[in-house]
Amino acid sequence: MLYETVHFASHLPDGHWALKIPHFKRMKAYHKTHHDLSLMTEYNFNIVFPLFDYVFRTYKKVDEINKD
Repeated sequence: MLYETVHFASHLPDGHWALKIPHFKRMKAYHKTHHDLSLMTEYNFNIVFPLFDYVFRTYKKVDEINKD
């Protein structure tokens, strides 16, 4: 259930009230790699708690990915 909640929040439009919750906002940015075809098979797999992306060295810093 937690995965589904965070995944749903990751697809909310920018400016949605739920994205004022820091974890949801951070995970929305983190989840963008899931949809970046050049990165999705190598980085940022866990969108709820990215601990194991650190453990397995599959973490990619979000601001390196989502430069606006």
